Amino acid sequence: MAIGYFIGGIGLFLLGMTLLTDGLKLAAGPALEIMLGRWTSTRSRALLSGISITALVQSSSAVTVAALGFVNAGLLAFEHAVWVIFGSNVGTTLTAWLVAILGFSIKIDAYAMPLIGAGAFIHLMMSSPRYRALGTAIAGFGLLFLGIEFMKTAFAGLGNDFSGGLTADGNFYLLWMVVVGMTLTVLMQSSSAAIAIILTAIAGHLLPMDAGAAAVIGANIGTTSTAILASFGATPSAKRLSVAHVLFNLVTGLVALFMLPMFMWLMVSLPGGSRMEDNPAVFLAAFHTLFNVLGVALMWVIGPPMTRWLKTRFQRGGKVLALKHIDRNAAIVPNVAFRAVRMELERFQGLLSAHIRASLLNPLDKVTVETRRDLRELLYEINQYISNLLQQPLSPAMANQIPRTLQVVQYAYNLLETMDSLKKEPIVEAELLTQLNDWLVNNAFPSAIEPAEMLAQSGDADNSYLRLKQKLLDSAMEGKFGLSKMNQLLQRLSQYKRLQEQQIKAVRLSMDLDS
Repeated sequence: MAIGYFIGGIGLFLLGMTLLTDGLKLAAGPALEIMLGRWTSTRSRALLSGISITALVQSSSAVTVAALGFVNAGLLAFEHAVWVIFGSNVGTTLTAWLVAILGFSIKIDAYAMPLIGAGAFIHLMMSSPRYRALGTAIAGFGLLFLGIEFMKTAFAGLGNDFSGGLTADGNFYLLWMVVVGMTLTVLMQSSSAAIAIILTAIAGHLLPMDAGAAAVIGANIGTTSTAILASFGATPSAKRLSVAHVLFNLVTGLVALFMLPMFMWLMVSLPGGSRMEDNPAVFLAAFHTLFNVLGVALMWVIGPPMTRWLKTRFQRGGKVLALKHIDRNAAIVPNVAFRAVRMELERFQGLLSAHIRASLLNPLDKVTVETRRDLRELLYEINQYISNLLQQPLSPAMANQIPRTLQVVQYAYNLLETMDSLKKEPIVEAELLTQLNDWLVNNAFPSAIEPAEMLAQSGDADNSYLRLKQKLLDSAMEGKFGLSKMNQLLQRLSQYKRLQEQQIKAVRLSMDLDS
């Protein structure tokens, strides 16, 4: 029975944490973007932003990928992003305080069930998406503490033999408890859940205080597993931030473990520290916060040289046709991910325009065929990313904009398909073919022209198209070439007109996305 309560308690806690985080992210809306975009001009402000935003959304992972999205989008300097990450490690300790203070100081079932009910009613009855998201967060908050109650019941029935098995490794049991904390975090992919289990076990007097402290250190280190997994196949910026996250937690954990006896003495020596032993969960929450703050103090000294070193790592090697702004992990924060999608599509349109222009000006260049294949693969990655984004909870405004991004992608596919159909050049006079190519290059794919200017010139492009078409007809009537060649030229001109129309539609839609 105790094992069943334990498993069920973990499940309720993880479900509650997920609902709480998702609800708070949606309720916050664009606040994440505003805070990360405006409050990170210095490392101290970036640190405070990381702390406050993590406390707001109750997810260091969400803050990490939000910072990553801003770095990829060029809106947040990498030097400041690492301090947002460091701050998120301090901010995430708020969860331990909530568990310690509310989870063990009040009668949980007297409040958890009403919170679940109130949150569910708000979610079902409110029409505003932000209020519905707030209801989801409230219900998640209640489930989180209901899970703690089940875990408390489970540990009460397991008996003291459970702790003896955990700490039977002689003088090395602290290292063993670090491994236990890391393993719990890796298995559940949530340091908050791992720390909640540790605090519950300590409150039930199943573990000695120093063993619980070592397990908390392990949970803090284990949370880097998320960053490590996220770095596989990610952008260079993502990999650098992941390494910064890992280094911070490793250095902080090793120092905390080495200084554990001193920490324990210091915690007891602080005002009110003697009473903390009567409330071990609060004691460990304070310990968790203290060694993360110490980690920030250490990074204040070694952080700048570490940042300079990281900026020299994970270079792409000059590969152009690869994702630059979007990262698959940033989809956790839809607002940030959508901004990255817009910038990636804008970049892709520039690459595609340059490719089409080069293909028309140098039709015999074999490299263009390989480039077109690479562009198609890149477009497929963008399309898949947008599809994955659709699986996330979205605000109504974003839900309305995503179909437009898919239209831009479709126009890009159409442009590539039309270019494929132009592989074989018709056998015509070079002068006429040059005139056709010049018309398309100048009217649809000009070099260094603003999108708004291109739209303004679309009317002139239509008139010049009609004039060129009439010129081809007149030349055929004058006997300069036969009807077969005239049909080839008119067909080519029609394909060029389709290219121009697709480009103009894509530009117009892209401008609507930015407005």
